[in-house]
Amino acid sequence: MSHGYRGILLGCCEIGRDTAGLLEAADDRIDWVAGYTREVPCVESTISDLLFLQYAVVGRTQMALGGKNSKRSGMSNVRTRPERAARWLLKDFPLATELGFCAMDRQ
Repeated sequence: MSHGYRGILLGCCEIGRDTAGLLEAADDRIDWVAGYTREVPCVESTISDLLFLQYAVVGRTQMALGGKNSKRSGMSNVRTRPERAARWLLKDFPLATELGFCAMDRQ
């Protein structure tokens, strides 16, 4: 996600049910879209949204034994593509799977 890489995160919103349609309708005005496939509760979806943004913008870290942060393999780049951030989210926060979180990238 570099300069000029634009997207939309539709949190806890009915419009987010058709992420593929939104991406297609937006033509080249946006590069990615993320949202939910169903109606979702506000608090739970906010947690998913924030974790997704953390992964997409800052990266993914895990707590090592002893409480010190250590980067996971493949984290040489700080920012990552939304689809990859969504995969991490779905793996680390299973409730996001139940909520139907998804992200689509034009590339």
